[in-house]
Amino acid sequence: MREKRGFISIAANLVVLLVFIADQVIKHLILKYVGSLGHLRICGGFVDFSVVKNTGMGFGILGNHQLVVVVLVSILAPAGLLAMNFVRSLTPGERISAALIVGGAFGNLADRICRGAVVDYVGINFFRFSPFNFADVCICLGCFLLLFSVLAGGRKV
Repeated sequence: MREKRGFISIAANLVVLLVFIADQVIKHLILKYVGSLGHLRICGGFVDFSVVKNTGMGFGILGNHQLVVVVLVSILAPAGLLAMNFVRSLTPGERISAALIVGGAFGNLADRICRGAVVDYVGINFFRFSPFNFADVCICLGCFLLLFSVLAGGRKV
């Protein structure tokens, strides 16, 4: 059992690292290639790639309070990483879900620190929705999977 938990912890930390690296590489490519174009529409205009700087959190929450957001995420992301690694009661599904959330949080935190704002680049034109990025997708997917894992496992939220 201990070996399995060790493997899952290694896998979860690898997921954090891969999400972070993929997020930063994608953002670099978007800034380099799409930034110079202004925008790029694909799928008959259904999806629009354009560079949008977001100083807030999801949906622009706390948009004018970048320092507050940086401090919050600088505390919560490492706390999530510690919890993911040291809370023994987490199931493998909960650990991997947390890894997606933590990796995405670190990706967006790196943007805030290095670029002054999070680089969002995907817009869905079917309905009005805030632009988002790969880290945001990983955070949302991690939250959904974590909720599913907790509820499917019979835990009380």
